[in-house]
Amino acid sequence: MPEDRFPYLFAFSSRQRHPLESGRSIDFGGPPADVVLDDVPAGRLLFRLKREGGEWFLEPLPTDGAVTVDHLPVQQPVPLTHLALIQARRHVFVFVKRDDPRVSTTFAANRWLISQLRGPAPDLRQSLTLTDTAWQSARQPEHPDASPEFPGAFELPVGQVLIGRDAGRTDLCLPDIRVSRVHAWISRTGNVATIGDLKSANGTFVDGQRIRGPTLIRDGSEIQIGPYNLVFTGTALCPLSHKREVQLAARDLTCRVPDHEHRGRSKLILDGVSLVVRPRELVCVLGPSGCGKSTLLSALSARRPADEGSVMLNGEDLYAHFEALKQNLAVVPQQETLHDMLRLDAALRYTARLRLPSDTSGTEIESCVSAMLEAVRLSEHRATRIRRLSGGQRKRAGWANEAICNPSLIFVDEVTSGLDELSDREMMELSRKMADDGKTVVLVTHRVGYVEQTCHLVAVLAAGGVLAFVGPPAEALAYFGVSRLGEVYRCLQSRRPAEWKQRFRESIQYQRYVEQRLPAQAAPKTLPSSRARKSRSQEFRAAARQLPLLVRRYLAILLADKGMLAMMLGQSLLIAWLLIWVFGDISRPDVEAEAKRVADIAAPGVAWSELLPESQAEFRQEASQAATAALTAKILFLLAISCLWFGCNNAAKEIVKERTIFRQERDVGLNVVSYYGSKLIVLGAASILQSTLLYAGVRLFTQLGGDGWSQYALLSLVSLTGVAIGLAISALADSEDVAVTMVPVSLIPQIVLAGILAPLAGATRGLAQLVISAYWGYQGLVRTLASSVQDRLRDAGNMDLGAEWDSARVGSVLVAHILVFAIVSLVTLRLRDNKENRR
Repeated sequence: MPEDRFPYLFAFSSRQRHPLESGRSIDFGGPPADVVLDDVPAGRLLFRLKREGGEWFLEPLPTDGAVTVDHLPVQQPVPLTHLALIQARRHVFVFVKRDDPRVSTTFAANRWLISQLRGPAPDLRQSLTLTDTAWQSARQPEHPDASPEFPGAFELPVGQVLIGRDAGRTDLCLPDIRVSRVHAWISRTGNVATIGDLKSANGTFVDGQRIRGPTLIRDGSEIQIGPYNLVFTGTALCPLSHKREVQLAARDLTCRVPDHEHRGRSKLILDGVSLVVRPRELVCVLGPSGCGKSTLLSALSARRPADEGSVMLNGEDLYAHFEALKQNLAVVPQQETLHDMLRLDAALRYTARLRLPSDTSGTEIESCVSAMLEAVRLSEHRATRIRRLSGGQRKRAGWANEAICNPSLIFVDEVTSGLDELSDREMMELSRKMADDGKTVVLVTHRVGYVEQTCHLVAVLAAGGVLAFVGPPAEALAYFGVSRLGEVYRCLQSRRPAEWKQRFRESIQYQRYVEQRLPAQAAPKTLPSSRARKSRSQEFRAAARQLPLLVRRYLAILLADKGMLAMMLGQSLLIAWLLIWVFGDISRPDVEAEAKRVADIAAPGVAWSELLPESQAEFRQEASQAATAALTAKILFLLAISCLWFGCNNAAKEIVKERTIFRQERDVGLNVVSYYGSKLIVLGAASILQSTLLYAGVRLFTQLGGDGWSQYALLSLVSLTGVAIGLAISALADSEDVAVTMVPVSLIPQIVLAGILAPLAGATRGLAQLVISAYWGYQGLVRTLASSVQDRLRDAGNMDLGAEWDSARVGSVLVAHILVFAIVSLVTLRLRDNKENRR
């Protein structure tokens, strides 16, 4: 845990803490002062802090700038009280005597300062910067004397101001990759203003709600753009933090699930847990299996919000404002969420393009990928396929994938599970490094080998989701009376969970690491019944942007799997060879025996040798035409079933096997329609390629008759229909095994009810026309044959449609089937997504 030394003076302009040590005074001013202020000439001092009689005093020094304490000018030494506000020239400080949630982080301190300065107060002329260069790139007001009222504020002139990350095109530059180049506009009139979003990728939020059009803002309104929070003060925008620090504060989180042993009852799996994690802290959640560690992580990250309690990020309700705040947090799940056929850098590149604004350049993407690979120490493996990485390397790759947008708050769920000792240490050291770099990290683990060396705090859960301890690892050893953290699990069995809960509530650690850290409880808010949905136009823009990217990614995955490609092409060639071998050239069938049989029926009692040659030729022709028609029908049926099987078999596992990846990407904005569309397009193209090879070979070597282009178009549609059926199976199935089992179950009715194995009539005919795609595929194919052949098939009961059903009308029915199965898949994906997010 980063050590807080009290008292200290916090400088808002530099965002630095200056610890105050007893026994010495501290001068503030120009060089060679103890604390050098950049706008003070050398040799000049503004004020001195000194300790006398157990108190700290501020002594103003002869300067050309007034010094005030709590808005009052001082001419002689004055004692400093807790949270005394000091102003010297354009610099603002606060005196912090003890730990206080109101000023525990830069974000909280800025929010507190704004609340102190609102209302009648002297005009402050400081320049608290969002970054060292960000606000310098903003265009200043025309009149330099009209300084902003609040530190770091950007004064809004009357008229329109553009906001974005491109300093050359905007008036107010917010230099973060999650901000679009030109993100939003704001126009002020008097003490009110209107703000609008400029079709940004991540949206613009006012008081936690995504705006859908021009929105009126008033004094005190809070604007969220990317990771930035700006407060509108009536005439200016004041930033709350430049480091995007995040403090996580959870209060009384409670989760219940149905009790299957007692019908109608529920049981607690998380029992009133409160936890505060500050910036630059790594907190490990420990506990025995089934104690609710992952449940707590899901509640803290709002992936599965708690039934009771609240989670605050920098004072904002995460559950109520999830859409606005989710951009600044990431969850690294236990399961791997990378497509292991891709190269590591390619996978990260696709993730970055999906999650970052569409106007992010290729150079920015590469910079982002390289920086993340460097952070997780995988730069030398950037060109390696993910499946060839070691277990520890794949875990670090997963971390890089989820943190690609540089979030400030990271949740890590059991990433050390199944790793060897070296990989375990590497993951824990990586977590600590991220925390030391300024991030807030919450890590769930059951392995404690390197927790003491890396973690600032440990949170120990007992059975039933009871919080048994929060504090530094060293204090945990003393609290539980053990010599190693691993012995805590055994110690937890010595008391009932309720006893551990009560004991901790009465401990000094609870006061120090929970109660004193919790911010003041805000007034309860009415939470929305579900997470905010994007507008239709926003959904359409997201779908249009993501679809080509997802198609390219999925195509790259498919092309990378050479074995699967070979198998898919091999299936087509094998089936084509079997059909050619079995049927041969159907234009010259061996019909001698059939001709004699027909002659015996037509001229009973007359021997074949007694027939005239002309009669024999007629009987041979009749038998040949009948045989060719029958063989043609069989080949077309087998082609239709094969193409349907190609599509269904290719697609049946493609959604269910990626369910973990889908859930993870949905949480960061994946569009369901784009995701499904990418599967349909790529798998459809692959299945049509298979059908092309099959049909071309069969038609060439069997001399198959009929309109070739119409047959090819119908077989392509049948393949697409098979893909749609397979994707529906994949969306509905709970596992890959179930999906594989459902493929033959779905295809058998297609074979039986296609209309060739047995005549269809009544209910069976109606059912076939309603839901059997193979029926329409086969019936459409035979409609492409010569009319004389169709007449023979109709007489034989192998053709069911009337003359009005041409290939175009049959194709429209197949398109309707594709749409129906697509709707089934999309609805199923939506329902599963809603179930995951249900509160």
